Amino acid sequence: MLNAPLESRMAELEEIVSQLAKAQTTTQRFIDQLARALERTERDRHQMDEQINRQYAWLSDEMRLLSERTDHTIADFAKEVNQKLGELSNRLGTVVEDIVAPGLPRIFGNITGYPEDKLEYFAIRLKVRSAINPETRREFDAVAAGGDYLLINETKSQLDPEAVDRFIEVLQEARDFFPQHKEKKVIGALASLYIDTSLARHIEKQGLVAMAVGKNLMDVLNSPGFKPKEF
Repeated sequence: MLNAPLESRMAELEEIVSQLAKAQTTTQRFIDQLARALERTERDRHQMDEQINRQYAWLSDEMRLLSERTDHTIADFAKEVNQKLGELSNRLGTVVEDIVAPGLPRIFGNITGYPEDKLEYFAIRLKVRSAINPETRREFDAVAAGGDYLLINETKSQLDPEAVDRFIEVLQEARDFFPQHKEKKVIGALASLYIDTSLARHIEKQGLVAMAVGKNLMDVLNSPGFKPKEF
């Protein structure tokens, strides 16, 4: 026979395990609901945002309760949830429209000093023919122009050094696709939902702006005082 303190401790542990299992089941149900809500984002953006806020508030409360029992498990669990949310957004293919584009005028202004509310040109998902070779077409995720600068953005669900090199080649040929801005200095910005520190530093060394999800929706990850390379 187990003594009373040990039985009590085992009962407490069983209760914790039970609560974790229930929380994981409930959270998976939340993720499924969120996936369906994201698919309706173009039709009813405002309603979806309200639903996500309610779900995040509920999830935050659940995580806070669980953290009182096992901080380590909750930290791993929260990381998994964030990764799943990122994967859902990537699969839906609305990252540029929903996340990157809204913050690009602000970032353009911060980098160039040109007022964000006076952009001369701003477009997303732009398909353009080369002025040098009309048979060559290229799609640009987002383009902004103002003052002396033309900013080209490329957004990737996953970034690696090879993608950085390919983007530099795009920037070197950008004027062929935007002859109306041929006198402007071309600068480049790479964006993703998440960019690890080492890759962000690599992007910066290539003279490019690195952007990822942050407290301002999209945040610049470059070092203070960073000046982008002009192509």
